[in-house]
Amino acid sequence: MHMTKRIVTVIVVLLVLGAAVGGWFVWTGGKSGTPRAFATITSPKGVTLRIASPAPGEVVTSPLVVTGEVPGPWYFEASFPIALVAADGTVLNKVPAQAEGDWMTTEYVPFEATISFDAPEGDSGMLVFEKDNASGLPEHDDSARLPIRFR
Repeated sequence: MHMTKRIVTVIVVLLVLGAAVGGWFVWTGGKSGTPRAFATITSPKGVTLRIASPAPGEVVTSPLVVTGEVPGPWYFEASFPIALVAADGTVLNKVPAQAEGDWMTTEYVPFEATISFDAPEGDSGMLVFEKDNASGLPEHDDSARLPIRFR
């Protein structure tokens, strides 16, 4: 009888601990609290972009997943273009980066883009992050570059 009571107590304690851990996971959204590491790049107009991946100078392969944060005004309709450019200026691919949050803000908004490409002849290239300029007016253009490598 005493052993059964002890087993029931252990099971109840484990259930309470499990519920506490599950509640914490739901409350925090599953985030570990560890800050993300970002490389920062700055546009000619002084806008800082925070890039989580790839790192500057990193060797990339296809498909390339690009993640980071840019200010809300860089988006139009929740996206902005990213071009992968070879050292000779050839655009290997250009895709929309999609906002992963409310982009109608001046704060930083996380994004993700996946770029498929055929590796060029040379070793180096650039990711070109372009402000989505819906107006088409040149005074609203802005971009920032992140060097990458293919081999």
